[in-house]
Amino acid sequence: MRKNKGFSVVEVVIVVVVVGVIATLGVVGYNRWKQTQVVSKDTTAQQADTATVPEVKTTSDLDKALTTLDQADVTGTDTTQLDSQSESF
Repeated sequence: MRKNKGFSVVEVVIVVVVVGVIATLGVVGYNRWKQTQVVSKDTTAQQADTATVPEVKTTSDLDKALTTLDQADVTGTDTTQLDSQSESF
């Protein structure tokens, strides 16, 4: 009798199918995770946009504007709107 060494075609196909299913689940999970990250960044950006600085005409307006700037929650790296508003002082 001859001893068979190696894998049969059926065993190789089963392994390829299992690896494919695992890879598909991983890609779907990664895409869902990335989508939630984008949504949370958009929400943070919208919250930063709502904290606008009022127009300054008097010193009391300046105090209000400084208080608003102190309360602004800027967590992102894009602070161009905040920079442009602070330059107008």
